Amino acid sequence: MENIKLTKMTRVAQKTLFLCERNGVEAVTISRVATLAKVSRPWIYKYIGGTKNKVLNFAFNHFGNEFALLDSRPAPKNPQEWLESINAGFDHLLEIGKKKSLGTPLVLPL
Repeated sequence: MENIKLTKMTRVAQKTLFLCERNGVEAVTISRVATLAKVSRPWIYKYIGGTKNKVLNFAFNHFGNEFALLDSRPAPKNPQEWLESINAGFDHLLEIGKKKSLGTPLVLPL
């Protein structure tokens, strides 16, 4: 049951950012996010919050945690290490995208 909840939360975050990217923050409504994420509005109210700002904050925090994982790597010592670090970061993001497109939720360590 917890996996289903995590999957829904990830979809809500994805679709919220999708709406922001496509049409701007103004386009984000709980109804639109719920429809695109295939969850009910009451589900969003219960698990995320009942305002547009709470949904936006949730989405930004959700993906902010993933980007923070990239920053936890040691600082590069030279340009070659920096380039390798950037490539590794992109590879990591691509892996996250593949997992999400397959419906596998990403669980981040706290």
